[in-house]
Amino acid sequence: MLSELHLENVVGFRAITVPLDNGLVAITGESGSGKSVLLHAIALAAGIRADPRMVGPWADELRVDARLIDDLGEETVITRVVPRDGRSRAYVDGRPATVATLARLSDDWVDLHSQNEQHRLRERSTQRRIVDTAGDIDMTPLTTLAEELSLIEAELAAGGGNPEEREREIDLATYHLDEIERAAITDTDEENSLRRTAEVLGDAEQVTVLLDTTIDLLDDDAALATASSAMAGYGALDAAATRLRSHLDEQRDLVSELRSLRASIEGDPAALQTVQNRLSLLADLRRRFGRDLSAVLDYADGLRRRLAELADHDGRRARLNEQAAQLIDKLAIVSTQVRTQRRCAADDLSAKITATLHAMDMDGTTLHIATDGTAGEDVEFAIAAGPDVPPLPLTKVASGGEMARIMLAIDLADMSTTTSRTVILDEVDAGLGGETVDAVADVLQSLAATRQVIVVTHQPLVAARADHQISIDRRGSDDGSTSVVRLDDEQRRSEIARMLGDRLSQGAHIRAEELLSTRGRSPHSGSR
Repeated sequence: MLSELHLENVVGFRAITVPLDNGLVAITGESGSGKSVLLHAIALAAGIRADPRMVGPWADELRVDARLIDDLGEETVITRVVPRDGRSRAYVDGRPATVATLARLSDDWVDLHSQNEQHRLRERSTQRRIVDTAGDIDMTPLTTLAEELSLIEAELAAGGGNPEEREREIDLATYHLDEIERAAITDTDEENSLRRTAEVLGDAEQVTVLLDTTIDLLDDDAALATASSAMAGYGALDAAATRLRSHLDEQRDLVSELRSLRASIEGDPAALQTVQNRLSLLADLRRRFGRDLSAVLDYADGLRRRLAELADHDGRRARLNEQAAQLIDKLAIVSTQVRTQRRCAADDLSAKITATLHAMDMDGTTLHIATDGTAGEDVEFAIAAGPDVPPLPLTKVASGGEMARIMLAIDLADMSTTTSRTVILDEVDAGLGGETVDAVADVLQSLAATRQVIVVTHQPLVAARADHQISIDRRGSDDGSTSVVRLDDEQRRSEIARMLGDRLSQGAHIRAEELLSTRGRSPHSGSR
């Protein structure tokens, strides 16, 4: 459940901390006081898209901290920071996280409902999701089989079914493979070696002149040899004479190497042309078949595999067709199972929603849920306004008070199947009155028996039935910020009197006391 909410610089809220309890929590206040902003802050912690317009005037960014506590008492703190300019940031227990991570976590702890989101209940995909959730239907086997079949069908489509097209593909693949194989690439670093050789060959004339000059200088060692012989007769000069002889030996070795090098590069334009031609060939192969020679060789391996597949076309196609047939049979079995599960879930859910509609003073109204398609995937909610009235899809039911009650009944049924520990409703009871509100309060109390339910409401009866009440008030603030107060019994009586129309009226206070006395009484859930 959500045990604490902390806001900083969220529009209307400078800095507040809101402690929250389990059960039914009512959030009340004048219109425009910021009740929905509070719920939007919770939605930010649940990973919705950030809106920079929510940043208040007291800083350049807003911050929302949501403290969660599980059944074992373990706490998790989710943080969302939204700057006025730039991307938002997210944290879980102080560690950086992605917004996608917050959205995944939200599936376990919060279920958000609002008037603005109720239009989604008209969508077929939402209606199907509600049925699947109510029936606890596991779609994994069906989805896995469908994906496997799709892959095999793609392989069959790419298998060269047309003989002429297959022959053309074989010819082209063989031609390209022959080009690569004739290049006889054995070293993926060959181009670098060739470039170094080309550099030397390209500067052959300048290099040979330099080598000739160097050889002439180093080859004139007569004076050094004479000096070495003369020094050998003096014991004090033995060490120097030895170093000089070693120097002469190294010098002669170097001259020999330089002469060999000069002989290898002198006057060989044909060798340079050969190297350049090889570089051009390898560059062409890279341009057509891969970013480097390693990729070119990988492409050649792919061509060999593809040619083997095309050569075994008939056998491979037969194997794939057999696999596809097996998957189709399995899909038919699983689809039938899912269709049956959806039909049962739809029947149970329609009875449940119809009962809720009757409790909300719509006795003659019935919700029908049709399921069609191979796996019952075509789900449609329809409403019959009377026993002899044909049902109409939700998309064709006129909006208004009745539509609000229909949507609320579906919404409440959806919430009753959620596994989230916290359910949040934003004025979903707006526009209702009389016994309908009483019935809604009963349903909310029943729902709150097993989870935390936070409801923004203008209905005094719903607020009175809540286990806890929080008031949002913008009055009396010098800087325009909003205060959040967790109300005690006396404060609740005053707030509900305001909701009834007159905070100062003794009659309103008496009526508020009467409403508060109904706390804990719910015909749907028994005593609490």
